[in-house]
This record gives sequence, structure tokens and C-alpha cells, in this order.
Amino acid sequence: MNFTSAIKSGFFNFTNFRGTATRAEYWYWQLFTFLVGLPLLGLGLLVGSDLAGLAWSPILEIAGAAVLVRRLRDAGRSPWQALILAVPLAVQVVLKLVLTPMAGSPEFLMQPGSLQLITAVGVVSPLASFVTLVLLVYWTLQPTRFRG
Repeated sequence: MNFTSAIKSGFFNFTNFRGTATRAEYWYWQLFTFLVGLPLLGLGLLVGSDLAGLAWSPILEIAGAAVLVRRLRDAGRSPWQALILAVPLAVQVVLKLVLTPMAGSPEFLMQPGSLQLITAVGVVSPLASFVTLVLLVYWTLQPTRFRG
């Protein structure tokens, strides 16, 4: 599968979470979303508004999730493993809910241990994202196990 056919397949199977996707299809889709997202980010920074990115984001995210689920199935993994993407988001939401009320008060910064807590948050969130990324790359690089 070449780049063009992978992109066509990604849009054609926009909401198809059944079946399989080859390694080439998955990684070409990732390249496409990067190549589309980078200019949109630049445009948003230049204009001061991210309306173009907000318009494309749901389309690319849903199609990307469908390609990921199909790729995991093709590699012999459970499609439910795609839910690991929710881990870094959940960590960030929990930390935000816990720290926002405390960080608003000046007394929080004067308490012993507050600096260690802020440092721990700065380490945990990126670490969760990194572990998730490593697992997804490992899973999606596995060879095709199923056809059909």
C-alpha cells in the first residue's frame, strides 16, 4: 500500500472499526496527520486562532482511532488496547482536579512538600505519555497476524 491509497483507505474507512489495517496503512496515516497538523498549527499560531485545526481535529482523530483499532487487530492484539491512549489524559485530568484548588492559594506554595508535589506532577504526566507512546509503537510495529 502506498501513501495515497493509505490516505484514501483512512478516509473511506473513516468509522470502520472492524477488519484490519496493514503496517503501511497505519504509519502512512500517522505521517499524513502529522503533515496536515503541522501547517494547521503554524497557521493557528500565525493568525492567533486555531479554528482550522479545530475543524480538522475530530475528523482526523476518529479516522486515526479507526485505523489504530484495525491495526491492533491485524497485529493480533485486542482492539481494546487502544484505550491505553486514555491513560495520559486521565492522569492529567486527575492531577488538574487535585492541584487546581490547592495551587490557587498562596499558602499552598509555602507548605512543606508543595515543591516536591509540583515536581512529581511534572514527571508523572510526561512519563505516562511516554510509556503509552512506546507501547503503541511496539504494538503497531508487529507483523501482520491475520488477513480477512
